[in-house]
Amino acid sequence: MKQSIRKKSNIEIEYERAMTARKMTEKTQSTYSRFFLRYIYWLRDDNGGEWVHPESVGVEHVTRYLTWMANTKNYAASSQNTCLSALLFYYNTMLKRSLQGIDAVRAISAKHLPVCASPRDVTAMLPYLEGV
Repeated sequence: MKQSIRKKSNIEIEYERAMTARKMTEKTQSTYSRFFLRYIYWLRDDNGGEWVHPESVGVEHVTRYLTWMANTKNYAASSQNTCLSALLFYYNTMLKRSLQGIDAVRAISAKHLPVCASPRDVTAMLPYLEGV
């Protein structure tokens, strides 16, 4: 089966060149590019299927996108933070525009509780340990 290869848009190429110029790692570039591309497609879908250049929108759309990520797509907090960093890179670094006032619903970080054994549990396990 033949896979189709999508041609990168000018904005994607410019975005990747800007990251390369700032010596970002390949992993960061790949991750940021994916999140930025998803944002571009979301802008299109949010605009009834019509393409919208990210330069023509700002804080309101970024806020709505990050909220959509948390509420509709259930992204993890770390993914939402990475996406925000990718978008801030575009607006702050490439467009020289500040995105002040982003007030998006934030994804909730998972609470990891430590698993502890009680003194009674430890005493019960000791006979099964060898070489300790």
